[in-house]
Amino acid sequence: MNMEVKTPAVDPNREYTPKEAAAALNLNVSFVLFLMRQRHLEFVEYGPRTKRIRGQVIIDYRDRNTKHVVGGEGDAA
Repeated sequence: MNMEVKTPAVDPNREYTPKEAAAALNLNVSFVLFLMRQRHLEFVEYGPRTKRIRGQVIIDYRDRNTKHVVGGEGDAA
């Protein structure tokens, strides 16, 4: 059974809202905001309530935090 989760394509040159970034990373929006506060996701602040995350930052975070499984279902341990 394939358990891979489909996530939207991310344009490295576009800026994303925390909600859009959460969808791209398959995470809860609250957790994305937590990652931003902890400086694990770099963002640009245009005002007190307007924050954007560059697409390249999302791609880099996803690449750093994706578990890569080697082999398939029938592999012996």
